[in-house]
Amino acid sequence: MLSYSAPLDQPITDVGIGIHHARFGKLLKDKMDALELRCLVYAGNQVLGDDERISPLEFMKQEFSRDK
Repeated sequence: MLSYSAPLDQPITDVGIGIHHARFGKLLKDKMDALELRCLVYAGNQVLGDDERISPLEFMKQEFSRDK
């Protein structure tokens, strides 16, 4: 789960922004989707992919539940 406060189209202001930019989250999600691994990415008010927004706590409960 990656959550960015700014949208995908936020300008890149310096080279150090790297993994702190929503575009990195989109790239990572694309790669994880290809591997069929769950990856939630929130960029500003946008949810990338077909997922719906859930809280970090709910994500942790879902991913680390003993009921799997």
